[in-house]
Amino acid sequence: PGLTLVLVALRQGAALHEHKAPHGATVMVIEGRIAFRPASGGGPVELAAGGAVAFAADVRHAVEALEDSAFVIAIGGG
Repeated sequence: PGLTLVLVALRQGAALHEHKAPHGATVMVIEGRIAFRPASGGGPVELAAGGAVAFAADVRHAVEALEDSAFVIAIGGG
């Protein structure tokens, strides 16, 4: 599959509820601070501007904006 880039902007306290992607993805924070919460446990991963996290296909996760934030999600491409 090709590479899909999605730009997301969330206000502080807003969230993307638990979901999964059909392909591996990388979340890259452009501005602000978010909490990436994998459903498998292990606690949230806090990311600030310049931070990134990658995960495999079908990993259930949620994202919460700890402050006004913008991030890019790169899906697929592999």
